[in-house]
Amino acid sequence: MKKYEKSTINKLIKLYIKFNKNHKALFVGMIITSILGVCMDRFLGPIAVSKILTAFQVAASNGVKLDIEMIKLPLVMFLAAEISALIIWRASGYIVWQMEFRVMYDIRRYLFNHLQNMDHKFFQDRFMGSLTSQFGKFLGQYESAMDILAWDLITAITGITGTIIIISFISLPLAGIISILAIAYSVLTFYIRKSQQPFEITASELNNKTVGVLADSLTNHTSIKEFTKLSYENKYYKTIAKKERDYYVGPFGNKVLRADIANHFSSSMLNLIAISGAILLALKSNISAGDVYLILSLSFYLSDKLWRLSSTFRRISRIIGESEPMVKILELEPEIKDPTHPEKSKISAGGISFNKLKFSYGDSSSGTKKLFSNFNLDIKPGEKIGLVGPSGGGKTTITKLILRFMDVNGGEILIDGQNIASITQNDLRKNITYVPQEPLLFHRSLKENIAYGKPGATEAEIIEVAKKARAHEFITPLKSGYNTLVGERGTKLSGGQRQRVAIARAMLKPAPILILDEATSALDSESEKKIQEALWELMKNKTAIVVAHRLSTIKHMDRIIVIENGKIKEQGSHTELIKLKGSYANLWQHQSGGFV
Repeated sequence: MKKYEKSTINKLIKLYIKFNKNHKALFVGMIITSILGVCMDRFLGPIAVSKILTAFQVAASNGVKLDIEMIKLPLVMFLAAEISALIIWRASGYIVWQMEFRVMYDIRRYLFNHLQNMDHKFFQDRFMGSLTSQFGKFLGQYESAMDILAWDLITAITGITGTIIIISFISLPLAGIISILAIAYSVLTFYIRKSQQPFEITASELNNKTVGVLADSLTNHTSIKEFTKLSYENKYYKTIAKKERDYYVGPFGNKVLRADIANHFSSSMLNLIAISGAILLALKSNISAGDVYLILSLSFYLSDKLWRLSSTFRRISRIIGESEPMVKILELEPEIKDPTHPEKSKISAGGISFNKLKFSYGDSSSGTKKLFSNFNLDIKPGEKIGLVGPSGGGKTTITKLILRFMDVNGGEILIDGQNIASITQNDLRKNITYVPQEPLLFHRSLKENIAYGKPGATEAEIIEVAKKARAHEFITPLKSGYNTLVGERGTKLSGGQRQRVAIARAMLKPAPILILDEATSALDSESEKKIQEALWELMKNKTAIVVAHRLSTIKHMDRIIVIENGKIKEQGSHTELIKLKGSYANLWQHQSGGFV
């Protein structure tokens, strides 16, 4: 087994122990009821039957009629075993059910919290569909693991141990032979299934990729239709799905088949030896019919448990294989971290300073691209700043650095004189309202999406900001009005409608700093004119940073900053920059009334 696989097993066991710690009573109850269930069902019952058979044999050999008194105690024992087993197994099922779903609730929250705490880069590098698949698999595999522990491993260990002990009272040599065979079978099965684990991991990776491609295609279904690429996507998905199928019916399937043949042969040999041993004992040692029955009954049970053990090891391999991606993710820590001892936030007015800022994209493995080097900029509290310039110049990067979606490589960003890296990300971001170029909405109602900016907002407040953002005019004609579900990522709405909802949401958030990153780019010129007044009201009493290619959006800003290649090329008011006849004037000249 490869080192990383062995490591995965250890880490997975530690995670399961961690999750089960808060439910110790249920976990202990699961173990006790599983052991008692086997003892009542598989041992006490067959022992009672063996005594009844022995009583029949004794009566027949003595030529007397069987008296009920001769089998009264075994009958009571059998009845007690059956009733006890029924009660215990039902109790065990209830305990396991309670434990699994309580712990799965904890795991769900733990995974959700871990993923939400990951930084911007983490999500950029991954398929959302694959992440969702890995989340579901990890959760499902915990349930499978506890089912295996309760119904297979504990019962198998109890069954094997109890069988050998009981048979040893009848024939110590036969018990010794069965013990050796059981141990050899278990070791053989373990190593056979152990060799399957890399195949399980590869199969899980292929499945995650297939699910990821499916989710990606479904998310982009409009683009597929728009570019008439359905045939291409069908072929692409077919190629990915075929790799998964070929692996299952090829290398993986062959490995499983060879393992099943080896296990079946070993199980058959165990049955043959048990039957032969029981017959020899009956012939040579003159053991009772009840003992013969007991040996055969327990041996067949042991054989069945060992056979199931083979399947159990295979399922464990699958659990490890399908849990491995999420185990790796749970080891990851976000690159953007809160300070160990964060300062109390002092943000109030919203003055922003960039001091000797350095920032590069990429890393040492993929190569870096230097963007900012000794970048300096001061924004006064309440000042309205417009950022313009060619794509890739650094405008959007500035907004992401303020929000700490990315961290600087050198220098510092101060808000109201406080380094933003010295406070928690929550304390930072609750003081910033951010409206991106492509706002994503939750698959919830319009009311819930707007109120997201201020939990507990009244319906009157929601309607008021919707009117200001010119969203009310398209919401009211809808059949369900503000209760209309917007679809995943807001797909039921047009781009302009989504932006208006996002702006309404931003209006509800009480924060001293406002960042608009191409927030009106999806609006037509008429809609943008209508919303300009709302945007100015939104900016009132706030420090505002507006990134825009449409110069009409920023024409009336206090200061316009032209950024090219990570440097400030020009800055000033609209009038001042026009008189300067530089880059900004050139951009304005190419736009009529501020629109392309």
